[in-house]
Amino acid sequence: MRFYACIIIAAALFLPHFAEKIAEQTGLGKSFVGTLFLAASTSLPEIAVSMAAVRMGFIDLSVGNLLGSNIFNVFILFIDDLFYTKGHLLKDASDAHLVSVFSVILMSAVAIIGLYLPHYRKEIPAGMGCPAYLPYLCVEYCIVV
Repeated sequence: MRFYACIIIAAALFLPHFAEKIAEQTGLGKSFVGTLFLAASTSLPEIAVSMAAVRMGFIDLSVGNLLGSNIFNVFILFIDDLFYTKGHLLKDASDAHLVSVFSVILMSAVAIIGLYLPHYRKEIPAGMGCPAYLPYLCVEYCIVV
């Protein structure tokens, strides 16, 4: 079991390097590759846990896993900013991340509405925020290319 943990840690340490190389070789841009590929690959464990929880009927566990992960990721930005010595982390980040921020706000709003209004008949699926990801990808790609 420790062997697999070491492999995961090693992969995590090299993942940003591989993502940077993919961005350079494809010309897609670091913000696009980071937001799409790096974020998707690091979210795979959360997807697996959430889907397993839903299949077992533990809906609160699934929702808590995803929302808690988002909270923790924003907290990581705070920690990163503490250790970033060149100034303010978000100030030095690419403006292309604004599209990511607006997409996160939109999907979070859908989740908040779904949690706040649970007693209404389910006319719109809870995952309706997911289609917001497609326009985000198009806009992000257009900014990069």
